[in-house]
Amino acid sequence: MAVKWHASDPALPAVGPLSGPASGGSSMDISSPCPTGPDARFEPRWALVRARTNALDRVRSHAGELSRLFAAAQRPPPAKWRSSAATSPLGRWFVRLQHEASEEVVTLDRPPYALSTSRSIQSTALRRGVRYRTVYAPESLQWPGVLNDIRELAELGEDARVLDGLRVKLAIADRRLAIMPLSLDLGDDVRAAVVRPSALLDALIDLTEALWGQALPIGAPAADLLSPEDRAALTLMCSGMKDEAIARQLGWSIRTMRRRVQVLYGQLGASNRFQAGVLAARRGWITE
Repeated sequence: MAVKWHASDPALPAVGPLSGPASGGSSMDISSPCPTGPDARFEPRWALVRARTNALDRVRSHAGELSRLFAAAQRPPPAKWRSSAATSPLGRWFVRLQHEASEEVVTLDRPPYALSTSRSIQSTALRRGVRYRTVYAPESLQWPGVLNDIRELAELGEDARVLDGLRVKLAIADRRLAIMPLSLDLGDDVRAAVVRPSALLDALIDLTEALWGQALPIGAPAADLLSPEDRAALTLMCSGMKDEAIARQLGWSIRTMRRRVQVLYGQLGASNRFQAGVLAARRGWITE
């Protein structure tokens, strides 16, 4: 189809006088994309039109691929961590973590608890060769029966330590999966981070190792003159647990507890808990 440009059209670029048809009319036929002769002055502009048209054709030919790429860019990348809501799913994640572990489970343990007990699951995992390293808060040891549970798990191979001031709950399996409640208020709307291999998981592993190094072993070997009860009392005392809580755990009266602590101080040459912890570690009564 021929396109007509009128010489007086204001949209027409001012490029000099135009040569019209022989009849002397005021319009020019540019149906030919490559005018010759005097009209060859339009060639640079036609070359630009052709280049832009070719570029548009190339874009159209790749429109489907571009559309797929755009849609893919709108999707979030595979999550390295996710959140799990509600107490029940949190408990199920912890059970799943222990079932799937094949080498080691490292936990930071403190109240409150999403499950009434997970000791049977842990016992089963220990029997099939999974190593457990657990750092307990003193508050955990105050729960009725927990200390006995720890002793039973220790017989199966759990490596247990206690650390005063433990502020988080965390479990890591095989250095590839971690679960950490985002709040210690385990209500119905509690959320927990489920973390897979990532920089965040590396940071959590570093945290557990640092806290493990600071914690005191529970039931560490001591001198023959130290009874198992005194050894337990010394470990709990150095972890920061109060006299009343230690006495309750060991089934002692407060008077008995304080009397035996004074005996320990005398044996160590200590005048306070801090000194007792340092001197007991130096003597090998507890492990640093």
